[in-house]
Amino acid sequence: MSTDDASVMVGRDNGLVARLREHIPHLISSCYIAHREALAVKDAATASPDFDMVDLVIRTLADLLGRSCVWSQRFKYLQRAIHNTNLEVQGIHTVRWLSRGEAVRRLCKVLGAAIILFHEYGHELYEVVICYKFQFCLYFLADVLGVMNELNLKFQKREVDVTEVTKDIDEATGDLRHRYLECGEVFGGGVEGTWLSAFLAVYGRGGSKRVKVRGIDGNPVTHTYTMHEKQIDGHAFHSKYPDCERLCTQFTKDTISFLKTRMLDLNNLAPTKLFRVSKWPRMKQQREKKLKEYLHGCSALFDNRLSGFALQATQKVLVTWAPQMLSHHADEGFHQGLTNYLGSTESTLRALSCRLAQWSVNEASRGRTSSSHGCGVRCAMRASSS
Repeated sequence: MSTDDASVMVGRDNGLVARLREHIPHLISSCYIAHREALAVKDAATASPDFDMVDLVIRTLADLLGRSCVWSQRFKYLQRAIHNTNLEVQGIHTVRWLSRGEAVRRLCKVLGAAIILFHEYGHELYEVVICYKFQFCLYFLADVLGVMNELNLKFQKREVDVTEVTKDIDEATGDLRHRYLECGEVFGGGVEGTWLSAFLAVYGRGGSKRVKVRGIDGNPVTHTYTMHEKQIDGHAFHSKYPDCERLCTQFTKDTISFLKTRMLDLNNLAPTKLFRVSKWPRMKQQREKKLKEYLHGCSALFDNRLSGFALQATQKVLVTWAPQMLSHHADEGFHQGLTNYLGSTESTLRALSCRLAQWSVNEASRGRTSSSHGCGVRCAMRASSS
């Protein structure tokens, strides 16, 4: 059962999971993967208070448009005149996983209209939205949250292959590393089609610049402002390009770190990553130690309830992986050590021990040797997104 780890769901005494276990003793509880990813992004945003200004602008604009029909109609007109679009400004909801990324993306699309609207009504946030750092952080967030939202959508599919979760995370974090941590002199990696790369191509590394927002197709709407780098009264939101880059670099590191921390226990469901031939120890004692750590990790992940689904899942993971690793190392002592270890665990794993032992005998009779290097395992275990 996947939950959001709220106390009402997982409380030890009166939580829903505890009550269900009175009737289903082997019930396994886990925090929903998509929720973990959303929490990791939230943790990174909390660790970087400078990005609060982006949230403030989005929330304020959404609130003003929701309360005033005049503001709302004027904003729609400005959108059509400048951007040829008609988007509703979306607020940020703490209980909706994709809301932050979608809200930031929409603001990027209608920023010109928002700037004019704040100016026409003399709002204090006008000085904020024309600040170089604000726009830099806004477009940076749009790119990073775009990557995270794509990852989140993968985790919301009807059926999620949990053995592929760490692979999806590695691909997403690798993309972020390439863009912002290992990008050389071009921050953002010079990736075409991203919000930040387009912004830097026009405005470069800061400095006071005159910017003209104008209507399309001959529309008379125009507004000219000077993008500045000064401090905003009441807001510690000032600095130049080097500080913007350092801030966004740290945000990227925090996002990657929190994401891996939130998903740490899922590494036990990725045997193809843990037991790849290139990293498999050559010493028998080290191999046995690594296997024991893996089995204990599986047991902890399944909340020490190795029966029912847990036993089936563990069997599928190990039986798919073990034959190829055993055939690769063709070590009778290791075979026996593995069989003995599995036989010494709780009774629910004894069937797996016998199955592996039988496999070892069958493979030995076929004359398999250590020349087999096939380790491209794709486990069949799947977990429903519900």
